Amino acid sequence: MARRRLRLHRSSDEEDEEPSPPQKQLENEPANESSAVTNQSVTVSPTNPNPDEPLPISDDDFVDVHESFTPPSPPPPPPAEEMAAPVTSVESSGSPIGDFLLRMGLKLRREWLDSCVQGLESSVPSFSFLDVSAKAKLCFQQFLFSDMNYSGGGILPSNVDSMHLVDLKGPFVLQVDEIVNISCPLKGRYQETPSGIKRCLKLSMTDGVQRVFGMEYRPIKDLQVLAPAGLKGDGV
Repeated sequence: MARRRLRLHRSSDEEDEEPSPPQKQLENEPANESSAVTNQSVTVSPTNPNPDEPLPISDDDFVDVHESFTPPSPPPPPPAEEMAAPVTSVESSGSPIGDFLLRMGLKLRREWLDSCVQGLESSVPSFSFLDVSAKAKLCFQQFLFSDMNYSGGGILPSNVDSMHLVDLKGPFVLQVDEIVNISCPLKGRYQETPSGIKRCLKLSMTDGVQRVFGMEYRPIKDLQVLAPAGLKGDGV
């Protein structure tokens, strides 16, 4: 409600002593305003008008910690014997040829091995008269031209992704899908570089089920950056 401004005309000092009607009217205005305010709805402002302003925090909310306090150490890892399952504990493949290859560090999918044996029986006349080692050798030659992502049955331990500082007793036949020279800048990682102390290759390998990565920590002359994807390697 807007207030009205009143101008008082003074002629002498005596008039100042006498109460003038406008002053009475001015004194009555606050009463009228208060009565008008009671009829209006009152909006209560929030407790914190400025939400961006940080609230004060008392020192009682913090707990004093001694300077020599050390966080609790994590639980010790399980023994290496429990983490690394030996290769000899792998179940039998159910096939004499599969068991023979398993001792070599190669585990094949049963359906792929059965299909390979059927193909060799139809293409090699004397295949059925060969011994197990000769049959396994022919199957291994066919495996070298296959994609282990489809033919491999998984020779690595099932928990290899959670192992740390564990020596795996092989051998393990793996397939190398990619080789990158991580010691070079990004533009030169896929350029051929001779083996030496200035080369460090990173290998992406699979056993058909799991994928692992290997590092060249010492020069390996048989590895090349531009080697074709799908080459097979024997990791001991």
